[in-house]
Amino acid sequence: MKQPSIPAPALARGLQLLDQLAVDGQASLEKLAARNGWPKSSVLRFLQTLEQAGAVLQDPASRHWRALKHLQPLEPPSLPPLEQVRKQLPGLAQGTGHCAELYLWQGNRLRLIDRAEPDSGEWRATSHVLEAARANGIRRFAVPVLHENRLLGVLAVAQRQTPGADAETDFVTRILQPTPSP
Repeated sequence: MKQPSIPAPALARGLQLLDQLAVDGQASLEKLAARNGWPKSSVLRFLQTLEQAGAVLQDPASRHWRALKHLQPLEPPSLPPLEQVRKQLPGLAQGTGHCAELYLWQGNRLRLIDRAEPDSGEWRATSHVLEAARANGIRRFAVPVLHENRLLGVLAVAQRQTPGADAETDFVTRILQPTPSP
């Protein structure tokens, strides 16, 4: 089957190199050319253009290239197991009385993609809540969200540290059980 035509193939290749460097950390010109099957001269032009745009940098000593920026989707990919967990956030926030958070595992990083606050209103971002959080801290209880033994994200309960917080620890940990693989 014929691949659809790409209107700007050089742009697509440059973005592909940027993604590879963001994931790999760093790579030589030779490694990038071999990995993609492109001529070294083309890869060098793409990297030099990305360097002028402030997106990559070449280490003068090792001659390896590394990403200074990376592209991040504004919306996470639609993953049914994560969507199932997302629907549970309001109930979890209500049940624990604390903020429930869902993080996406993407590019070797966790990124907050959704959260729910209990109706009690104690979590509203008022100056009083922010001052209390700075003074006492937040403790997170978290479990992995797995699908076919692959990490998709993390489900967490963010507990504000208050004088009674330690008494709630067993309750929160019982409610927050690891999410089984569907």
